[in-house]
Amino acid sequence: MSRIIIAYNPARKISNDIIDRFSIAESFIQSQTAQETKIHRSFLLNGNAFISVVFKKNQEDQIFIDSKTGLAVFLDGSPLVGVRTMSAKNIGEKYLKAGPEKMASSIDGSWSAVIVEPKNNSILIFRDRFGRVPFYFSKNTDCFLASSSPGSLVKSRLMPAKYNANMIARYASSNYMATFGLKESFFKNIFLIDPATFLSCDSNGLITQIQYWRPDAEANYFDVSETLIEENFYNCLSDMIKKYFVVNKSKNFGVTLSGGMDSGAIIGLLHRESKKRVKAISMTYSEKTSFDETDLINYSVRDHVSEWTDIKVEEKFLLDDFPDLYSRFDIPLCTVTAYCHEILFRKAVEFDMPVLFSGAGGDALQAGTYPFYLYHLADLKFSDPKKYEHELASWIKNHSTEIYPKNKNTAEIFFSNRIDFTQNGKFKSSPMLLVKDILDNEFQNSVGSLGQPLVDIPGDYLRSYTMQELWYDSNAAFESEDVMCWSWGVNVVSPFFDQKVVNFAWRLPPHYKIKNGINKALARKVLRGIVPNEILNTVAKKGFNAPFDIWARSSLKEFVMDNLKSEKFKSRGIYNQNIFQKCLNDHMDNKVNHMMLIWQALNLELWMRNWIDTDKK
Repeated sequence: MSRIIIAYNPARKISNDIIDRFSIAESFIQSQTAQETKIHRSFLLNGNAFISVVFKKNQEDQIFIDSKTGLAVFLDGSPLVGVRTMSAKNIGEKYLKAGPEKMASSIDGSWSAVIVEPKNNSILIFRDRFGRVPFYFSKNTDCFLASSSPGSLVKSRLMPAKYNANMIARYASSNYMATFGLKESFFKNIFLIDPATFLSCDSNGLITQIQYWRPDAEANYFDVSETLIEENFYNCLSDMIKKYFVVNKSKNFGVTLSGGMDSGAIIGLLHRESKKRVKAISMTYSEKTSFDETDLINYSVRDHVSEWTDIKVEEKFLLDDFPDLYSRFDIPLCTVTAYCHEILFRKAVEFDMPVLFSGAGGDALQAGTYPFYLYHLADLKFSDPKKYEHELASWIKNHSTEIYPKNKNTAEIFFSNRIDFTQNGKFKSSPMLLVKDILDNEFQNSVGSLGQPLVDIPGDYLRSYTMQELWYDSNAAFESEDVMCWSWGVNVVSPFFDQKVVNFAWRLPPHYKIKNGINKALARKVLRGIVPNEILNTVAKKGFNAPFDIWARSSLKEFVMDNLKSEKFKSRGIYNQNIFQKCLNDHMDNKVNHMMLIWQALNLELWMRNWIDTDKK
């Protein structure tokens, strides 16, 4: 695990001023973690490039410079080929043998890498296929800059601390979702490299991005017997766990355990593979809410767990953490859940679980969340009206609740807002305002359309949305997770993002994912005897949502009000204060639940104070 900073000026050698600023960037990166770090510095490309790597103890293998050719490789994360963890040297050898695209597309795991190519005086930066390890870049008038952390560029004043009004407006008004998939950061003129992409900066300063992988849009669904599908799916899951168990069996690992099928599958398969019970860590809340999954967690603990650490997340953690949180986090946290994972990572290290297996990605591959039903219904409405009526009725029967009713009108409204039926498989780019006109005029004008970048798979809405989830919608969480991993020295292993699993799920016919209004249909069948029946038989998905709405009205109220009623907050010109303050007051009076709006506003204010205001002092 490391943090990489790059400066490259093809026209001249890197100046002493930039070197001095690198020292400040390195100090900031070191301040983000309590763990012991070392620093490697290199002048490359005849002094026109300067690279610094801050790395954790005993991870020298993440740096490789070939004394003969001058090829240099700097690595972050844990790239895998088969059951082999790749070093920087391994990456360099594979690059020289196969070239950049074949090299990158052959690698699993969570990783990014920088390759300095002396043959053509270029720098290449790679991100893994799902963008689990972020990497940022900027091109100013002087030189090309890039870093694992946008905050390092800003703290060092390699880049000015100016906010990106487009991202601020999207985050403030859209339930954070309109920030998904953008190539921008929250800082002006600092951009995010796309997943499954490598960026090249050549000797002329030309920056290009080349996508090295994406699922085959024209790949046919499997046309084999149900028995063979089931057998192959089980083997795929079993091989997945065997691979990641072999890689991590010598380490102290645990499983992040929720009450869901995906973490249940991970821990059940690990139990079967290791032939012993597994350590687990989970998060629950002191307040009993509709999202509480303690009972379901207990079933997995009963069957598969040797040591269980359950963290009771309370509002007092927020009061303790928030004053200093944004000295480390250089992006506003997207959800309360993202913050709760910060607590989980901290506790995982405390309880000697530096490697955590996660069920992330399982929902996207198996149509595990509610939007998948609607995209599946859209496919059926277009192709098979009879099946559409059946699945619509089943969806309503199995998932409609008093709080979240499901009916035909719900589906039709969704279709009109999101689906372009004139071109099967194509989405509409629709605005996602959480509260209409919540932005002040200046920020309304700065954002333009609030539509998301879209993935269009011709003829298949379900596949389109699957890629939307894997490539775009997950990345906001990955950026936060990356900061947490660096802070606490945790390595998150997400087996469902393995390319073999993804490729299998991609070709799995839709009715194996959603059948009779029930999602993860094939998994529920295949995982009998591995995941407790109580979990497999639970149809409704609760999700993991902290009761911030309650906390904001109780012990956090003073903290929230001090920030969101301050003159500093009001003077920023982001929100229409007449509307915002009414929403805030209505929430505090328990008239309306504006939890997400208040969470976004609070985090944005704390981020602005730590990253934008400090530069003005």
